[in-house]
Amino acid sequence: MKKLNEKKTLLSAALKDLNRDLRVLNSQISELKNSLKSTGDNINFTQSRETQLRNKLALLIEKENSLSGKKEKLQQDISELKQKIDKVAKIRMDMKDV
Repeated sequence: MKKLNEKKTLLSAALKDLNRDLRVLNSQISELKNSLKSTGDNINFTQSRETQLRNKLALLIEKENSLSGKKEKLQQDISELKQKIDKVAKIRMDMKDV
C-alpha cells in the first residue's frame, strides 16, 4: 500500500510537471503565432510599399524620358538660333565693310 501511494505521488508530481510544461509550450506557441502574424503583416506592408514605389519610379521614368525629349528639342532650337545669330552678325560685318 505504501508503494502504491509513493507511485501515485510520483505520478501526480510527474503529471503536474507535464501540465506545467504543456502550459509553457502552449504559451510559446501562442507567442510564435503572434510573431508569425506580425511578420506576415510586415511582409504584406513592405510588398505593398514596394509596389507603390515601383509605380512612382515608373512615372518618374516616363517624366524623365519626356523631359529628355524636350531638352533635346530645346538644344536643337538653341543651336539653330545660334546659327541665325551668327548669320546676322556676318551680314552686319559685311555691311560695315561696304
